[in-house]
Amino acid sequence: MRHHFLLLTALVIATAGCDKSKPAVKEAPLSETLPDLLLPAKSSLVERSATEDALSITLRTPMKLEAVADFYRDRLSSAPWKLEADSRDNQGAVALYATRQGPPMWVRIWPDTAFNATLVQLTGASLKNLKLDGVGTQIAPTGKPLQ
Repeated sequence: MRHHFLLLTALVIATAGCDKSKPAVKEAPLSETLPDLLLPAKSSLVERSATEDALSITLRTPMKLEAVADFYRDRLSSAPWKLEADSRDNQGAVALYATRQGPPMWVRIWPDTAFNATLVQLTGASLKNLKLDGVGTQIAPTGKPLQ
């Protein structure tokens, strides 16, 4: 019995030193990365991830993929937005990139076959270290346009 007690005590002491909780990571706020949040009809939040400089949210909507893509094409082709890129990736997802006077936005749209729905990933970046020179042109602190 004493042997079990010593083993249990050693285990408690060993695991007590293993609790190395990750420090809280500062996340880019929604107001800096995606201030004009464009949401398709009946969308629900699936996932959110962030770093200090970017924020990404994934949504699910019952709308069909092409209807969602057209929704974003329409919104991102109107002022203050400028649709810079519209393509499909090798997995068939629609990938859009739009700029404006403020944070740019990346949109990726793909089918969610498990729920007979469409997934939308919206990603925005903080511009706290960038200077803007007109709509659609982002200038790095070095003064050179970003590609």
